[in-house]
Amino acid sequence: MSFSHLLRLSLSPARRFHRTMTDGWAYARCYRSEQERRNALSGWLHHYNQHRPHTACGNQPPMSRLTNVPDQYT
Repeated sequence: MSFSHLLRLSLSPARRFHRTMTDGWAYARCYRSEQERRNALSGWLHHYNQHRPHTACGNQPPMSRLTNVPDQYT
């Protein structure tokens, strides 16, 4: 196994996130302006982290796995 192969493996999660972000936010619909696209990012990130199921988290959103978050008591 070469160094370049190890490097590719370590970048896989970031590449997957960028692909998901591109498909789910950046090019998911036609925006009237770049500002409108930027404004939509926070809503998409909220959905991605708090509502969208992730297979790596047992089909739960990432926020369901967090514990010990300030001002959040369960």
